[in-house]
Amino acid sequence: MTGEPLRILLPYDGSANAERALQFALALAQAAPGSRLELVNVQIPVGGAVAAFQASPAPPPPPPLPPRLDRKAEGCHPSAEPTEL
Repeated sequence: MTGEPLRILLPYDGSANAERALQFALALAQAAPGSRLELVNVQIPVGGAVAAFQASPAPPPPPPLPPRLDRKAEGCHPSAEPTEL
């Protein structure tokens, strides 16, 4: 096949049918010098909670843990006695 250059717009979703269509479009474009082949990536839209999850920013990191105290806490238990450091 020869002739004028072709302009081919091909939706592509990664499926086996899309792959076969791509191979066919490539053959057409190669047969007509100067042809232009454009692929459009098409995917099923993500909806619901997944879309909200993807759109939300990452939460801030948790605050650092307080340093460990080497004495008993006062007033926590009747038998707890403060210990000098």
